Amino acid sequence: MIVIEKNNKTSDIIGNVLLASNIEVIGWDSSLIPLYKMLEDKSPDLLIYGQEANMNGIEYIKQRFPNTILAYLGDNPSDDIPADLIIGESSNRASVRLPTNLYDITNLPSGAKNLSMICKMCCFTDSMNQDKVSSISDIVIDLCRRDVRFFGNTRLDCHQYLGIVNEQQKSDIIKSTDIYIDLSGDYWHKPVILGTIPIVLSSNFIPGVNTFTDVDTLGKAIEATLQGSYDLPLAREEVVRNTGFDFCASILSTLGAQEASDSVLQFKETFI
Repeated sequence: MIVIEKNNKTSDIIGNVLLASNIEVIGWDSSLIPLYKMLEDKSPDLLIYGQEANMNGIEYIKQRFPNTILAYLGDNPSDDIPADLIIGESSNRASVRLPTNLYDITNLPSGAKNLSMICKMCCFTDSMNQDKVSSISDIVIDLCRRDVRFFGNTRLDCHQYLGIVNEQQKSDIIKSTDIYIDLSGDYWHKPVILGTIPIVLSSNFIPGVNTFTDVDTLGKAIEATLQGSYDLPLAREEVVRNTGFDFCASILSTLGAQEASDSVLQFKETFI
């Protein structure tokens, strides 16, 4: 069994991949369940944790559970942090590089074009709280004027906001739109896998995808995309090359679990 301490985006990706690969894994909230109790109850083969975890008593527990492998999630931890493997940068301990870009493609139904959902552009608001919406209000207003359809848990005060949708509906909407507008920067890879080109609010370069940082560059990005100035195969290659599956396979391989590593990569093929 693998236990992963929660409250870390990378932990979520690792957990989702392992679950999708039929590997026994559970999440652990160290603020609610003490380390000793979790270990007594679960006796994990591998424990993945980061700097956010409450690891009180770890030295004693390592003596009591010597077969539990400890993997620390983070760059260059101090020497007093016990770990058999560093998931990140380390100059003096066994490590697996933490990719700059890492994409979770596990929770992604295939989707189908739906006549009632057909639109030019759409956007999901799930990763945007009201503070985020307020900080980019000029962009949101501009998108509303362009009749972009909004869906998601965060409500927008405009008639283009059409409510909450589930994951299957999201995939159907993406398959039914021409362009997906990503205002949070954490979802664009899913439309790419589904075959829909995104435009992303980001100051970073994304291969094959047009990005923007303000209203002016938003208009230019939309115009360029509408004119076909994008490279969906290149964007897909970026995602496929940096999935959570590849990352987890590297971790397992480094730990000597080659059979499990190969299995994870086989499961990857079912998602791409």
